[in-house]
Amino acid sequence: MKYDFDSIIDRKDALYQYSSKWSDIQSNRERYNYGNPLPDDRIPMQTADMDFKCPPAIIDSLIKTAEHGIYGYTEIPDNYYDAVTGWFARRYDWHFEADDIFPCMNGTHIAVQHCIHYFTEPGDGILLFVPSYGYREDIEPLG
Repeated sequence: MKYDFDSIIDRKDALYQYSSKWSDIQSNRERYNYGNPLPDDRIPMQTADMDFKCPPAIIDSLIKTAEHGIYGYTEIPDNYYDAVTGWFARRYDWHFEADDIFPCMNGTHIAVQHCIHYFTEPGDGILLFVPSYGYREDIEPLG
């Protein structure tokens, strides 16, 4: 399937853009530049907030979910674990069980915090390459 990665999408002035990196709110612009205001002539390049339109299959799936009309707490179905373990097995010959998966549906920052709690003790050292995706603010308060 071919995707359009070339069209320029206006994220700064678009209604419903919901992008903290393009927001005019100065605190957001400072947060993503380690406390320094991001000059207007710069382009923020955060990894997870892409500036190309989502592929049609994902948009269609989101629309179907929204049309259901009931939003609440979700559970991860068993076929999710089958899909993940199967994907890694087919592509990388990496075999593991569903119990080895630690689902974190709240984003990478929460996932990093969970991993630190799981794999370290207070006082252990954490190596963080900078510049990074704002993880320092997630790690330092954990001790």
